[in-house]
Amino acid sequence: MVVWLMKDSEELIQKMPMEAGPPLWGALLSACETHSNFELGEIVAKRLIELEPRDVGPYLLLSNVYAMEGKWDDVEKLRMMMREQGLQKAAGLSLIGIAE
Repeated sequence: MVVWLMKDSEELIQKMPMEAGPPLWGALLSACETHSNFELGEIVAKRLIELEPRDVGPYLLLSNVYAMEGKWDDVEKLRMMMREQGLQKAAGLSLIGIAE
């Protein structure tokens, strides 16, 4: 059921009268990763990389999708591409806000 809903979401994005932006594609990619929809996740990640080639996020999510599928050669190729382009994940950082 979830796979159908994600496919419907992709079709809705494709049929929108305006160009879908990276946040919308990113939300769909995140859902693909969460629900193990590897086929659609790969398509969406590649679209996101086309839209924002300097954003490391889609590369990392696509790498995770490949890893969950056991496609280790694809993980390595993607990581090599990231290194060649000088892309790397920023170190982890957490912020806590205190409301008064």
